[in-house]
Order: sequence, then structure tokens, then C-alpha cells
Amino acid sequence: MLYHSRDERGNDVAVSGFAIVPTAPAPATGRAVYAWAHGTTGLGDQCAPSRSLRDNIPPYAGELVGGNALVVATDYEGLGTPGTHTYLAGRPEGQAVLDSIRAASSLPTAGPLGDIVLAGQSQGGGAALFAAELAPAYAPELHVRGVLAVAPAAELSQIATAVQTSPFKGLLLMAAAGLHADDTSFDPSTFLTPTANADLPQVANECVDATIARYANTPTSDIIMADPAQVAAVATVLDRNSPGHIDPGIPILLVQGEADEQIPVAVSAVLAAKYCALHAVVERRTYPGATHDGVLDDAHDDVVAWLNDRYLANPAPSTC
Repeated sequence: MLYHSRDERGNDVAVSGFAIVPTAPAPATGRAVYAWAHGTTGLGDQCAPSRSLRDNIPPYAGELVGGNALVVATDYEGLGTPGTHTYLAGRPEGQAVLDSIRAASSLPTAGPLGDIVLAGQSQGGGAALFAAELAPAYAPELHVRGVLAVAPAAELSQIATAVQTSPFKGLLLMAAAGLHADDTSFDPSTFLTPTANADLPQVANECVDATIARYANTPTSDIIMADPAQVAAVATVLDRNSPGHIDPGIPILLVQGEADEQIPVAVSAVLAAKYCALHAVVERRTYPGATHDGVLDDAHDDVVAWLNDRYLANPAPSTC
């Protein structure tokens, strides 16, 4: 589907995505909705999940409310549509998630919408949390009942520092291209080397595996001139695009593997502490030995039970 959303400045933009509508009639109380925010796929349009549906069915989707949830998944701004994907830009990603739900409500046989749960992994974990934080003001008509964030992209300054010495250094270029597309005052040349900065147009047109592979063995000094987290203007943008500034008023589940090779496990700990300080209802669960993607399977039973409890309006636990 192609639908309306808003960019950082509130301008109307076209965003692509897909939805899976159950064949069973919608209940009189409204159809349960599972809105999925995907993890990093890349910045090129060919990387949009809606272009390869069978490879991008959202995790846990078929196990919610007896398999009768309407499933909707956004591609985010600029991924699969004109313009550069605004990778890691919190507000447009969150708005794209919420507007995908609105768009799905107008699909044939969707029926009236009932309770909604937001969920996502990695990039999508951050997007789902932003959607939850934005929902009360941006989409107050939606009945959002909870948000799941698996290995969320949060505390972006901490992640930016950590990936510099990992095989995932290419994420620095992806973030630079995406955040510049969102806000042209964000200047990647303040921390990228001239060679890396000149490569951003190519990064903006390829998928994540290609970017990561090209930079996996590149010396850090060939990519950055300064730690982005130590450049004041850059750190401000990274903080603005990190979730954890608002209590969304709904239960939050943070899940992460203790062997996460892409996002330090401390990131979800810091994020949980921020939400606790805001008096949010938040539970954080970590899984020994689980990797960035492996945690989706390791946490399966816990996550499915938690998600279904949100549709049943059962009390949510908190580890605060």
C-alpha cells in the first residue's frame, strides 16, 4: 500500500508498506492490530520490506489473538519511495508507523480497528517507541495498548561510539546519510573523513549487507575524524532522535540479547532507567547468549505472552 504520512517538518509525504488482513470478519468490538516497525534493511529503495513480502513477515504476527490480528508494516519515509530514507530519524519513523495503521483501516474488509500493539526490532524498536511517545498527540484516535521494542536503536550516541571498533562501522555512514536527509543542517562532514563523506550517495542507494561488508575491515581512522558523540551539534541530533523522552502512558517491554553484537546491552538498561524515571510502566528482559537477531527466537514465548496480554487488557508487569 501507499499512504500519506508526515516528514520532520510536517509536510505530507508518500510512504509505502504492506498489511495482512484476516479473512475472518472484524469483531463488533473492532479488529486487533499489530503494527510492526522493521529493523535496518538499508537506504536503497530495493531494500524496502514491502518489495519482498515473504521474506519480511513480522515476527510473532500469526500468534496474536488466535491469528486474527490485522498486521501492518511500514517501510518508513524514503524507503521504497522518492527521496533518501530518513534512517534513524525518530519523529518521521514514528509517524510512519502510526499513519500505516490509519491507512490499513481503509483497506477492504479491514473493518473497524480495535486495540493496537506497536512492535519493532533494532531500528524498528526505536521507531515503535517513538510511535508510542507520539501517539497521544499525533494519533489520539488510535487505541494503543502497548509497545514492544526488541534490541532498540536508542542512546544513539552510545551506539555510535560502540560500532566504531566493530564490523558494523558502515552503520555510521548510514546514520549520517539518513539524519542528513531528515535535517539538512545536520552536517556529516563534521565527523566523517572526506572519503567517507563522498561515499554517502552510494550508501543511500544500497542495502545494509553491502554497506556493512564494504566497511567491515576499514580502519576507523579512514571513516571518521572525530567520535560523533563528542561533536556537540551531532550529539544533539543523536539525542533528539533517541527515544525515552516521554512516558507514552502504555506498557513498554524492552527485550535484548546479552550477546548483542550490534547494540550494547547497556543501551536498553539506560533506556529502561529513563522510562522508569518518567514513571512509565516498563519491563526489561535480557537473554544470556542471545545475539541481536537471535533474541527474537530466544524471547519468543515471553514476548508472545506479553503481546497477547495487552490485547486482553491484563495488568502489565514493571521492573522499575
